[in-house]
Amino acid sequence: WSSVRRAMSNGWTRAIRTSWYAAARTTGLPGFLVLAVAGNGTTFVAIGELGKLATSTDGLTWTTSTGLSSTTWGTRVGLSLAWSGSVFVAGGVGGGCATSSNGMTWTYQASWGSVTGDQAMDSVVWIGTRFVAACRDSVSNAAKVATSTDGVTWTLRATINTGSTAAWMYEAYPHLAYASGLSLLVMTMRGPSSGSTSTYATSPDGITWTTRTISEWRWYHGYGVSAKSNMFLVCAAYEVYRSTTGTYWTPC
Repeated sequence: WSSVRRAMSNGWTRAIRTSWYAAARTTGLPGFLVLAVAGNGTTFVAIGELGKLATSTDGLTWTTSTGLSSTTWGTRVGLSLAWSGSVFVAGGVGGGCATSSNGMTWTYQASWGSVTGDQAMDSVVWIGTRFVAACRDSVSNAAKVATSTDGVTWTLRATINTGSTAAWMYEAYPHLAYASGLSLLVMTMRGPSSGSTSTYATSPDGITWTTRTISEWRWYHGYGVSAKSNMFLVCAAYEVYRSTTGTYWTPC
């Protein structure tokens, strides 16, 4: 928590809610393990275990739905969600990908699985003109990135070697974040199994990627990346790192 407080004091803008209900609330919750949440301004959508889905207009009371599991998606675990302004994209294990205009009625999309070899869509973001999604290839242990303008048709853009031959931990699978003020994407990945540098990647558009390294062993356990308009935060096992360029990082 000290790292988070220091990160906030260094300029990160936080949204403050004075009352939180998760610890005490026992009614109205989705009722399943939630792994991704996204909203379109009027509706929150939550997905997670066994293809389960729930929607909410206020974040307090949730309504479960079979809109996702009733498609070819079935019981795939849902891992990622993004909203473009007109469509949701949901990503999951086994090449799972589906789209929805309202969060309740979903259409399964096979293109993601076709271009990635049915890999799990671990992370997906909207960058203003296209969706960018990433996965860990279970065979090569590389990170793969694909893009789509509509969530339906996907194009494989990059395969990035992480320098790791060890099995990835789930928390360290590829994570994407987009800083609109910098027009820059950062993707964190599993660090090497040994050594003092770790691999990550940056891109201005989700199409062209530059592989980079950071000389900090704590990125071996890079748990995720988040962004506001002109700043990135990366949460690692023992530290939080901050960057306004995507190339130079400082502990918070």
